[in-house]
Amino acid sequence: MALLVGCERTTQPAARRSPQAPAAAPPKGPASFVTISDSNPTIGATITIVGNVVSPGGVGAFRARLSYDTAALVFVDESPVAGMMRAVNARPGQIVIAGATAAPAADPRLFALRFRVLRGDAFAGVSLGVDELTDGAFVDHARTLTPAPRGAVRLDRSIVGHMVGR
Repeated sequence: MALLVGCERTTQPAARRSPQAPAAAPPKGPASFVTISDSNPTIGATITIVGNVVSPGGVGAFRARLSYDTAALVFVDESPVAGMMRAVNARPGQIVIAGATAAPAADPRLFALRFRVLRGDAFAGVSLGVDELTDGAFVDHARTLTPAPRGAVRLDRSIVGHMVGR
């Protein structure tokens, strides 16, 4: 939850913005969201995109997909996040990440990936799908997960400073 404190706003493509609605009740089960290091990057800049899941029982294992528009972003590499072993399968337009840990991770960050920006509306095509999600007791939570909306990202400028080895 510490990451949420640094979040400044949610950014969506201009065509998808809707009037400010009353705050909804937080989800009772696990929820996924995407955070970014820069909400207004210049073309050619390198930014970090982080896939997150807040889960009451922590995260024991997961398999997730980060989809993106290849005309807007180019995958550079993974930024290690402490606390979990991961495997990254990067293909243009979709990156599959799997991770597991012996003790459930309370840190919501599943993975952090660096991209080079090719276009101003770089985040419009970003989406996070979580296909598998178990807690420390190996209970499956993927079916009860509240997904992040496509193109919705949260700004968190502290992302880069928290990455291991960066």
